[in-house]
Amino acid sequence: MAVWFAMLSDLVPKPEIRAAAFGAAMLLYEVAALVGMVLGSMVTPKAAITAGLLCRVAEMIYMLVCVPESLPQELRKPLDLSSGLFSVVGGLSILFRNAKLRTICFIYFLSEISGSGVSIVGTSYLQKYLAWTKSDNYFG
Repeated sequence: MAVWFAMLSDLVPKPEIRAAAFGAAMLLYEVAALVGMVLGSMVTPKAAITAGLLCRVAEMIYMLVCVPESLPQELRKPLDLSSGLFSVVGGLSILFRNAKLRTICFIYFLSEISGSGVSIVGTSYLQKYLAWTKSDNYFG
């Protein structure tokens, strides 16, 4: 997602339009995740994991081979290696200065962990340990 958001930031210059573009990208991501869960519930866990892995590999190859640099040449700056990891840690320092932002980030972090876990293992868990069948998922 970070690559696509970076690309949108480069290609959509106006902030008010950029927010809508980010929203559309997140909508497509969520729809794709939903479709993936529906399709994954119709196959065996091994087939679902294999398909997911193949999709990730295809995405990586596509990004490396087909997606060009989107930032215009005149806006590019040389890479500054002197700051290194410290700039990343320094950027996170805002979380220590703003309690509301820290709380929101923590809630988002927990939401992503729980949502990812449910979406990844939920169907397999229900089928294996609670004896659900594909017809119990209303897809079979």
